[in-house]
Amino acid sequence: MLWLIKSKKNNNLEAQILCRIFFYLPRKTMSNTFTFKQTLFKLKISVIIVTSILILNINCFAQNFTTINWTTAASQKYNVSEAQGKVVNGKLYSFGGFDSQKPTFTPTKRSYVYNPDTNLWTAIANLPFTPTSDSSGGITHAGIATDGTNIYLASGYTSNTAGTGQIFGTRQVWKYNVASNTYTKMPDLPAAIASGQLEYLNGILHYMGGTNSARTIDLATHYALNVNNLAAGWITLAPVPNARNHAGSAVLNGKIYFIGGQHGQDSKLVTQKEVDVYDPSTNAWAKLADLPVPAGANGRGHISSSVTVMGNRILVLGAEIVHQTSVNMVSAYTPATNTWENLTPLPANRFSGVAGNINGLIYYTSGSKTKTTYKGTPQTQTGTTTTTLSPVADAYVRNGNYAAINYGTDTALYIKSSTSAGFTKTSYLKFSLGNLANITSAKLRLFGRNVDNSNTCNVAVYGVNIDTWVETGLIFNNAPSATTPALDTLTISSVAKYYEVDITAHVQAQFARDKTVSLFLKDPFTKNTNLVFNSRENKANKPQLIITSSATPSNSIVNSIATDYIHEEHEKPIVFPNPSKGIFNLQFSDHSEGLTSIDIYDQAGKIYNIDKIRVPHGGLDVLINVSKLKLKPGVYYLRIKGSERLEQFPIIIQQ
Repeated sequence: MLWLIKSKKNNNLEAQILCRIFFYLPRKTMSNTFTFKQTLFKLKISVIIVTSILILNINCFAQNFTTINWTTAASQKYNVSEAQGKVVNGKLYSFGGFDSQKPTFTPTKRSYVYNPDTNLWTAIANLPFTPTSDSSGGITHAGIATDGTNIYLASGYTSNTAGTGQIFGTRQVWKYNVASNTYTKMPDLPAAIASGQLEYLNGILHYMGGTNSARTIDLATHYALNVNNLAAGWITLAPVPNARNHAGSAVLNGKIYFIGGQHGQDSKLVTQKEVDVYDPSTNAWAKLADLPVPAGANGRGHISSSVTVMGNRILVLGAEIVHQTSVNMVSAYTPATNTWENLTPLPANRFSGVAGNINGLIYYTSGSKTKTTYKGTPQTQTGTTTTTLSPVADAYVRNGNYAAINYGTDTALYIKSSTSAGFTKTSYLKFSLGNLANITSAKLRLFGRNVDNSNTCNVAVYGVNIDTWVETGLIFNNAPSATTPALDTLTISSVAKYYEVDITAHVQAQFARDKTVSLFLKDPFTKNTNLVFNSRENKANKPQLIITSSATPSNSIVNSIATDYIHEEHEKPIVFPNPSKGIFNLQFSDHSEGLTSIDIYDQAGKIYNIDKIRVPHGGLDVLINVSKLKLKPGVYYLRIKGSERLEQFPIIIQQ
């Protein structure tokens, strides 16, 4: 009890919640020592998970920030510069770069992957660029992109056959398959080039800018390759407005951003601060606000793999401002306002490193002939946290002869209203609010367009109170009914972009109800027009639910948590220990009588069926062992479903 008093005075969040609860405890509980100890244990277990999830929410999902707390993670094995990197499935991949084990500028074929769960770098398959030998096969100055499953590398400086120097430019394009750790040759670029940018958007690879193989001409070239139609080869699209090399780039909200870079090479280079955006729907570029630069500098270059996206912002980390002079600037661009903001800088000046966003944490590795990996934790300054949720399930349904067909794995969501049977299509989405708290704003964002004509059409968004529908089982015949009236309406044009609608009140109500948000979308005016939106199965621009919530719990939240615990302690099943290593107890009260199913699902919506049991009158204690599932450490949700109730609990799995 002394710990409780001291911790509360020191503003310990866990102690604050416990003290609030003790204030309401019945006197008979306080007077019985054994009961008191049991209660304290249960309380601490419950509060630990609340505070853990709040901390995870703050540290992992903060997006509206200006301050970053920089620490170090595991270093790479060798010093390296000019490597290429991308994040896939929560891991950071780094390919090639200049070989620090050789006396001359020689590209290495060594490649590695960083796992933040283990804080380890692990070697992956060597790069296959030709010429290939024991001493060659590497690449630097390549464009790199990912579709979320594969990683693509195009152009760059290759090693000579002897492995003693570099060749300035190649036409080669390779695909790295993350799952199989193998490379596949792709169609060559039209010319031998290097130092350009590669981005993936809606099934198309875009290669932009760079320099020729003699390094005498800055290129404005913009090539494109449909990865689903390789036989068509590379085509030419609208050129980059300011021809330059060693730039950075990013994809956000269906557009490509081309950032900074340089004119010329080495001692004669002149860095650039221009930022341009490419809209694939119009095949046109537009100039944006300039990239921030230090006083007296022209621009920032050598940032090819040093640009990453966090939420609705683009981050640029480090850069070279003149030959062999780098900076530690970290700058964030917000497309919605066309503005830049400087954030907490890197701990040291760096250029030509690899940056990535992994679960809301910022990583910057190598660059400037180093092997250090910096890890940045965003610190919320505004008192709020913005979290971007993806659906845990989505699907469209169709009437008429298609009423018994499931479209849950389709990469698109269709909406169309028609008076003819078989042509009406409506869509459903489901989001889990999981570990969020004190929601102050909620906005649904859908990426799509009217694919039939240039007219504008409406999409009405409705709430759905029945959340038991399953993505792979939803059909028109069993689709749940929506609540009325509509929450709001979207106006959709023929321009492919994100469309946004505020559904705060509904989300807040669903958070209080079961922390699951189901939505129904339809055309309310029978326009007989196909509106197509990306589903969660799409590789890019998936549906989003943007949640703004309190970054730290107020006294009212602490009061609410305490009161909820007291009112529900003897009603809801109890999970302990929590966190655990996958083995924990599940204690049912005498109010849980009946057949009960138990399963676990992760934040992506993947479900693991655990058991079905019959809880007798008087309650039941069950030992649950999910260690054999080999779940990665993190937050999961335990779902307990009975004939008349559905309970969901966040659980933390540790190593």
